[in-house]
Order: sequence, then structure tokens, then C-alpha cells
Amino acid sequence: MEQRQHHNTPFVKRSFNISVITDGVQSPANLGGLIRLLEAFGIADLYCCNTALNLNSGRLKRSARSAEKNVQITECETAVQAIRQIKEKQANTRIIGLEITENSEPLSKLQLSASGHIALVLGSEARGISESVIEQLDNVYHIEMYGSNSSMNVTHAAGICLYSMVAQL
Repeated sequence: MEQRQHHNTPFVKRSFNISVITDGVQSPANLGGLIRLLEAFGIADLYCCNTALNLNSGRLKRSARSAEKNVQITECETAVQAIRQIKEKQANTRIIGLEITENSEPLSKLQLSASGHIALVLGSEARGISESVIEQLDNVYHIEMYGSNSSMNVTHAAGICLYSMVAQL
């Protein structure tokens, strides 16, 4: 059995009406990994908020593997500002967050419709989604974990969530 390469993969290119907002993600490796995930899942919009984004960072570029050329990246001062911008562009936008809160539901409960726009908010490596942003969310979901740790790397969490989302669409 021969391993496939980029030029001979059987995947059909698709795009999804999803935007991703990062609230304070700082690591160039995490930002690059997120950009690569978005491109892989057919998501064209990333809003980087409350961060010192450097698209020329060697670490970011190594993690992104040139995906930054195919993802529209917008810098915003705050995630609340990004949410406002998205809602102005897309009237029927559902804003969801990936965070463990007292009211969050398991990701397995997420139900999506192919109509409308979805914005997924991801929090920083250290503090998660800020309280002012959580107040703006329509729904909050968490990934059920079964070990002793209650969190995971933002890129790993994003991959799990995005896979779940696009599988429904």
C-alpha cells in the first residue's frame, strides 16, 4: 500500500461557513497550528484578538506549513470587537465558545444547521476565554475528558471541535 502525498490525495475541496476567533492565543506555534487546521477543514476566516500576531515568525510559518496563504487573517484588539464585525457581515451568525463553564454543555450536544454562519471562539493558553467574551456567546461547549486534567492544548481542542462541526455540515 502506497502512502498518499499532497498531489494525489482523494479529498474533495470544500468550504464551510465558519469563522474562528482567538481570544488571547499567544504562542506562534499554536497560531500556526490553528491556521493549518482551519485550512485543512475548509475554514477561510481567522480573527486573532488580544495577541501580538507576527505572520513572519519562523515558528508560526513552520506550524502553518503555508496554510496562512489560504486563510484570511484579521487582527482585532478584542474578541468582542471581532464578534461585532462578524455579526455586521453575517446577519444570521451563531457565536459559540469552547470552554468549560458552569453552564457549558458537552461538545457531543452541539447541533448545527447548514444554514447560517457560525463563529467559534477559542481562548488563550493560560486563561481560556475571557469573561467579557463569554457574555457575548450564544452557546458554550466543552470537550468531555476522562483523565485528571481539565484542559488541553488549544490546537488539539480546536481540531476536535472543528472535526465535530464540519462532520455535521
